[in-house]
Amino acid sequence: MARIDLSGIRHAYGPDPREPADYALRQVEHVFEDGGAYALLGPSGCGKTTLLNLISGLVTPSEGKILFDGVDVTELSTEKRNIAQVFQFPVIYDTMTVRQNLAFPLHNRKVKRAEARRRVDEVLEIIGLQNKAERRARGLSADEKQKISLGRGLVRSDVAAILFDEPLTVIDPLMKWELRAQLKEMHRRFGYTMIYVTHDQTEALTFADKVVVMYDGEIVQIGSPADLFERPRHTFVGYFIGSPGMNVMPVTVDGTKVQLGSQTIELGWAPGPAGDAKIELGVRPEFVRVGAEGMAATVTRVEDAGRLKIVRMLVEGVAVTAVLQEGAEIPTAPRVRFDPVGINLYANSWRVETGDLIAPPAPVVVEPEPVIEPELEPELEPAVAIVVAVAAEAIAPEPVAVEPVTAPTGVVADIAATAPEEIVAPAAVETEAETETEAVAAPPAAAPDFEAPKILPDFNEPPTFADIVPEPEAAPAGKVDADAGGDAA
Repeated sequence: MARIDLSGIRHAYGPDPREPADYALRQVEHVFEDGGAYALLGPSGCGKTTLLNLISGLVTPSEGKILFDGVDVTELSTEKRNIAQVFQFPVIYDTMTVRQNLAFPLHNRKVKRAEARRRVDEVLEIIGLQNKAERRARGLSADEKQKISLGRGLVRSDVAAILFDEPLTVIDPLMKWELRAQLKEMHRRFGYTMIYVTHDQTEALTFADKVVVMYDGEIVQIGSPADLFERPRHTFVGYFIGSPGMNVMPVTVDGTKVQLGSQTIELGWAPGPAGDAKIELGVRPEFVRVGAEGMAATVTRVEDAGRLKIVRMLVEGVAVTAVLQEGAEIPTAPRVRFDPVGINLYANSWRVETGDLIAPPAPVVVEPEPVIEPELEPELEPAVAIVVAVAAEAIAPEPVAVEPVTAPTGVVADIAATAPEEIVAPAAVETEAETETEAVAAPPAAAPDFEAPKILPDFNEPPTFADIVPEPEAAPAGKVDADAGGDAA
C-alpha cells in the first residue's frame, strides 16, 4: 500500500486553459494516508472520476505533482504505479472462466501456483461466486460480471492502491449492501489503500472512514460521516449530505441574533459585521421542532416515509423542512423553532466558525496631522546633533535657541567658533502682486532638506561649519524664497 500526495493538481481537457471555468479540476491539495479508506463523493461532472484517473495514471495532470510514498509518479504509466482499478462497467475476458479471470493478474506477475489458488479461493468467497468458479464469464449476468471485476482488483496483495469508479452501479441493490460490507471487512483485514468514487451518499458514508466531498472541480470538505452531517463546511455539503438535505435560509445579522424576515433567531454569539457577504442560516430537518411555540409556519405538504414524517412548510415565505417521528402530531396552527445545537451560519456559502469570527471594527477617529519638528536623534554623534540643530534654526520662521550639547573636545570648538550665536529668518517682504491682495504668510516649519554630513570616525581633520552646511542657493530673479520668506534676488 502507499501514501498518495496530490500537490497543486489542476487539470483541463481543453488546450490553453486560462480561466477557472476552463479546468475540470481547479486546485487540489490532499493526502490519502497509507491504508486509508476514502470515498470521493459529489454530483456528476464535479471532477471525481477525473481525479481518480489522475491518480491511476490514465490521465496526466495539466499542473501539479502526484507522489506515491514521496516518489514523483506524475509521468509514470498505470503499470509502473502498480495500481488496481475497478471501473463502472465490467472489464473481463468472456472466454475465460470465473477462476481464470481472477487468477490472470497473478499469473502475469509470476505468483506461485499455490499462493494464486489460495488468493482466488478467498476472493471467490467474498464476491459469492464459489458455485460458478468454473463457468465461462460469457454466460453470466451483468452484476455477476461486475463482481468478477471487483475480484480482479482485490486478488492482488502487492498493489499500491485499489481504485473504484462507481463499481456497484449495475449491482442488485441487496447485493450492494453485502459487497460494501465485504469491501470494508477486507480493508480492515489487509489494510489496503482504497479510494472509492460514487455519487451515492449511502455508499460513501457506509464504506469510507473519510469522505472527500467535491463540487465544481474543487474539494469543499473532507471528514468523517459525522463531521459532514453535524458541521457541514459548505452549504452544498449540507444540502447534498442527508435526506432530506439541510434547510438553507437567507438571513441578516444583528449582534448575537439573525433576522429571518420579521422573525428573530438567537445565535448565542456575535459573528461580527457581514459587510457585502451573503449570510445564510443552515439547519438540518432533524433539528427543526414543530409545536405550539416559535415562529408561525404554514404546512404545504406532509410525506409519509414509514417510521418518519417529512413536513414541508413555509416560514416567512422561506421553504423549511422538518423530520418528525411517525406518531408525532402536527398542530392546527403550527409553529417552529430551531434547536441551537443544529444551527449553522454561512457567509458566501462557507461556514462561519465561532473561533474565527470577524471582530467588530474599531471606531475611526480622524485626528489632525501632527506638526513635524526636528528632533535630535539619540544615535547621532554629538557633533552631528549640533549641525542639525543649527540648520533647523536657520530655516525656522521664529528664532530658536540652540541648547548646548556636550561633544568631543576639538570638534565642537571648531564648529561652534564659526556658527553664529543666533540666526533669525528675514521678515517677509510684500511684492508688487501682494500689495493688491492680502500678504502671504510664511509657511509652517518644514523638515531640514540637506544631506547628512559624512564625518570620518577618527576626526583627524574636524570639518568646518561651511563644509557641513552649504550656503543656500540664490533664488531666481523676481521670485520670493518661500522657505525662508526672504527678499527677491
